[in-house]
Amino acid sequence: MKGQPFSAEFKPAYTVSNEDLRWVTSLTPNAKRVLTVAGSGDQALFYHLAGATTVHTFDHTRNAGIIQDIKTAAIGHMKRDEYFNTLDKLHTCRKPTDVPEMATIMPRLPSATTQYITNPNSVWFRPFSMGCTPADYMEYQPTDAEYARLSATIKSPFKFILADLADLHKHIDGEYDVINLSNIFDDNYGISPMNQLEIMGRLTPYLRVGGHFVIHAQLNSKDYSKIEFTRRDNGMTVKFAGKIRKDPNKFNTDTVLMFQRTR
Repeated sequence: MKGQPFSAEFKPAYTVSNEDLRWVTSLTPNAKRVLTVAGSGDQALFYHLAGATTVHTFDHTRNAGIIQDIKTAAIGHMKRDEYFNTLDKLHTCRKPTDVPEMATIMPRLPSATTQYITNPNSVWFRPFSMGCTPADYMEYQPTDAEYARLSATIKSPFKFILADLADLHKHIDGEYDVINLSNIFDDNYGISPMNQLEIMGRLTPYLRVGGHFVIHAQLNSKDYSKIEFTRRDNGMTVKFAGKIRKDPNKFNTDTVLMFQRTR
């Protein structure tokens, strides 16, 4: 298994999310089947806490799926303090096997993840170093009670799909209540408005009628309020459903854009 150190497949992933996912998941409280960006793995954890019974994740870096698997395996047998201590070490490690706590986590990982981590041809360079340290976002992490619920209820890893957003529709089936694109459409990622519409159009057949696209618009300055599009081949229609700020009285990065499939 070989690759180039700076190819998308081997880009570093986040150790923890910088999004308030407790708040984001509360915006769609009845979502049972969810497709969300993997990111740090926190997205899947918080949708699980919010009551989703099926959570699938995707990302263009394999490391996002690996940190997600590590988290679900660790939560099942580690105390909360030990878990966050391990995340701190993973954030700065050269490779996962450099972290001593991985010795107890590895036997609990999916076999494919274990094989990838231990394969001598795997490319590593601080694989979970994106963003800040876990200590900087502790308010966005599971509380003692939430951690206990995760430990008691997560029985298997979340399904991870290695795919670029533009090709994601080729790797999924069925319909979701929520497709969460996180902050991928932010200005700093350089995806044009036309490409954004094309991507949502390709994913619309996999969003149930009444379901929502959720976009965390941390930096986005574009006006989405007039968006409505209909696929010519099948008449499926998506409309802008609102811009929601966590605190509408002040500027902050906790802003979510909602688009709903109406037909």
